[in-house]
Amino acid sequence: MTAIALALTTAVGFGAGDFLAGMAARRHTALPVAIAVQAVSLLLLLAATPLVGLPTDGRELAWGGLAGLALGIGTVAYFRGLATGRMGVVATVAAVLTAVAPLLFGLAAGERPNAVAWGGIATVLAALVLVTSTEEEAGRDAPVTAGLVDGAVGGVGFGLFVVGVSEGAAVGSALWPVATAAGLALAVLTAIALTLGVPVRLGRADAPTVLGAGALGALASLALVAATRTGMLGVVAVVAALSPAPTMLLARTFLGERLGARQLAGMGLALAGVAALTLASG
Repeated sequence: MTAIALALTTAVGFGAGDFLAGMAARRHTALPVAIAVQAVSLLLLLAATPLVGLPTDGRELAWGGLAGLALGIGTVAYFRGLATGRMGVVATVAAVLTAVAPLLFGLAAGERPNAVAWGGIATVLAALVLVTSTEEEAGRDAPVTAGLVDGAVGGVGFGLFVVGVSEGAAVGSALWPVATAAGLALAVLTAIALTLGVPVRLGRADAPTVLGAGALGALASLALVAATRTGMLGVVAVVAALSPAPTMLLARTFLGERLGARQLAGMGLALAGVAALTLASG
């Protein structure tokens, strides 16, 4: 039960952070916003390191570094896929692979969900497909396959981030792998921005949303690590991948965006799947 609650906290944190970052990205391109949000997360995580002291095992930093590299590459690929392909297709592929990659890693490591948990996993994966689907975009003539590879790379990158911080926390503190991942992801994003000549300066008006998104991202990452310490990695990753749902609910509440029948059905399925996973873990 605790692992599922923490995984839901992760989904809500990332989802709310994505909503705030999206608000800032309406005034800028996505890359400088992602850099600013990642920088805030890193500073907050580093500020908390005196609470746990220095790393006690080099594998904390190694796994965190791999997680950050995967996160940085996955973020860039995902944004590029959204820009060049059909957003619904790209988002669906990325969301499903974000859940499936850690699930497969957990199975390879010996995790064995019971029948009820498998039912919950399948239900949540189906919910992800519905929640991230979009109606056909008017004037959007991109083929279905456009952006598909980028969406897949993004999803695998996000999934490997989950694996990396989880494995790093298993041999040390929960904080250092997450902080290292944030630092490496920031370095990757910044290097790409400098290579492309993308300006990274944001306005003062963006400060509240960027600070909020960064803080939520840091808290969500720590909740994710805590969840994997108390529950199976594959199950936690599937629940945590539901972050698009709170993003859409916030957009509906504050921006008046409508939710289609597929999104509503997906959220209902998500609740059913989480209930099954809670029952299985109880």
